[in-house]
Amino acid sequence: DVYLICSDGLTGMVDEATQKYLNAGFTEEQVTKLKTDLASDLTKLVTGKDDTGAAVSAPPATPPAYSFDDCITLLQARVPADPSASSSSAAK
Repeated sequence: DVYLICSDGLTGMVDEATQKYLNAGFTEEQVTKLKTDLASDLTKLVTGKDDTGAAVSAPPATPPAYSFDDCITLLQARVPADPSASSSSAAK
């Protein structure tokens, strides 16, 4: 369940960011390249494997643009509140 919530949140963030880049004058090709590059970097950081599935043994030569904590902060803003939390507080 948490994976699906985070995945949906991430998809929404990417869709929003894509539209904002397009509105700012970036071409579809430029936005696609940005997303591809970011996905590649994040895959390496999260899985420890490169785009081919080979293990990445060394940290990246350049630090990632966003830290794990940066990503969590952004995703938490999109995760809906636990519905059981509001029903238990309403029952009090």
